[in-house]
Amino acid sequence: MPSILTSHSDTVYLIAGATHPQIRAREGDRYRLSYRPWRRARVEQQVLFVNRFVSPEEMASLVGSADIYITSYCHEAQAVSGTLAYAMGAGKAIISTPYWYAAEVLDKGRGVLVPFENPAAIATATISLLANDEARQAMRERAYLYAGRWSGSG
Repeated sequence: MPSILTSHSDTVYLIAGATHPQIRAREGDRYRLSYRPWRRARVEQQVLFVNRFVSPEEMASLVGSADIYITSYCHEAQAVSGTLAYAMGAGKAIISTPYWYAAEVLDKGRGVLVPFENPAAIATATISLLANDEARQAMRERAYLYAGRWSGSG
């Protein structure tokens, strides 16, 4: 966030949802506590947590209100992401790590893939998309049209 805020000071990063029950049983709150470096970077005001279960309707609303959707799973073998499907259906610009599902659906310019565990790459992609309305809009359209093929509406 610090590098993004340098050029886009009004950016807000929203993290929504509860920790998956299996991760919580295995690791407790270690996953959530890993976000604390933002406090040291003094960007607390730009990072918002909705740290609870979010209904499908509320998640669709949150994703729908975003300019850019970021999904950063840590493992390639992630087979699906419901919120990524929401983001595509809402025609969002998307930045993702290259887990299997994302690599497939974000192909052909429907999103930006960045390396696993590389926050600098996420920041660079975010800054680039925020600075280029035309590229962001074109990506949104490609994602939306592809998602429409899934639902039969496109």
